Amino acid sequence: ADTYQVLLSEGDNTKQLDDIKALIAKSGGDVVFNVDPNEASNAVPIADILEEAGVYWMSHWNKPADLHPWDYEYWVAHTAADDVTESYNMAKLMFDEIGGEGTAVHIQGMLGNTAAQGREEGFRQAVEEYPGIEVLEIQGGTWDQIMAQELVEAWLAKYDQIDVIHTAGDPHALGAVAALKAVRPDLVGTVLISGFNGDEPTTQAIIDGEVFTTAGLPVAWQGAMGLAIPLAAKNGEFDPSELPKEQREFFFNSVIITQDNAQDWMDNNIKGLPTMDYTDLWGNVGAPMSP
Repeated sequence: ADTYQVLLSEGDNTKQLDDIKALIAKSGGDVVFNVDPNEASNAVPIADILEEAGVYWMSHWNKPADLHPWDYEYWVAHTAADDVTESYNMAKLMFDEIGGEGTAVHIQGMLGNTAAQGREEGFRQAVEEYPGIEVLEIQGGTWDQIMAQELVEAWLAKYDQIDVIHTAGDPHALGAVAALKAVRPDLVGTVLISGFNGDEPTTQAIIDGEVFTTAGLPVAWQGAMGLAIPLAAKNGEFDPSELPKEQREFFFNSVIITQDNAQDWMDNNIKGLPTMDYTDLWGNVGAPMSP
C-alpha cells in the first residue's frame, strides 16, 4: 500500500539532510518528497541529494532567491506565501486601527528562514508609510512561543506603552497574549497582536478578541499537493521541464484573518478540511514568484 512518512528537522539542517538520505535508501528511491527546507541555505544540498537520487520533489518556503526548480530535473516546483505582502497588509491593518500613531515592536522568526525575513521586511515597509509609528524594538530569532512570551514580558517592563506587537508567526502571537495575561491582563485585546499561519489556537484567540489578525495559510493544500504534484511527475503525467515557470515557482493564495472571518476559517479550514481536487494540481497557484 502507498504510505507516507513525516520527517522532522527539529531546526537542525544536518538532521534534515540525513533523514532525507535515510528515507531514499530505505525506499530504494521509490519515493517523492514534499520538503520545507529548514533554512534557505539547506535548499541547495537537498536539491543536490534528490537530483543525484533521481527523486521528484516539491519545496515550500525556504530557498535562495537565485535558486530555481528549473535549475534541476527532479525539482518540480517551489511555493510559499507572499510573506512580504501579507505581513505588510497586517501591519497596515493594525496601524490604521490605532489611528496611524503609536508604538510597535516586531518579533522575528528564525533569522536564516526566508519566510521570517519576508515577514520582517513587510513590517518595515509598512512602518515607512506611517511616520506616526515608533518602532521600539525588533528582536527574536526563533519560532518559540515561550521565547516570545519572555521577550514581551521584558518589553512590558521596559516600555510605558506598546500599541502593536507584530510577529513572524502564530507561536509568537500566542506568547505575546500569554505575556499580557501574566503581566498586564488589562491590556489583553487592547494591544494589537498579529500572527502568521492561521492555526487553531490563534484563530480561536482572534475569535476571543485576544489576537487582532493572522494570515491563514492553505496548509492542507500544501501537505496534499506538495506530494501529489511530484507524484504526478514521477508517474509521467507531465514533464516538469515543459511546465511554464509560473507553475514551477509561485506564491499560493492565502487569507488575512480578522474577527470578521475567523469563525469561517475555523469551520472550513481547521475543524473541517477543504476538499482536494487532485485533477487540478495548480488550483491554488497565485502570483508568480519570479519574473
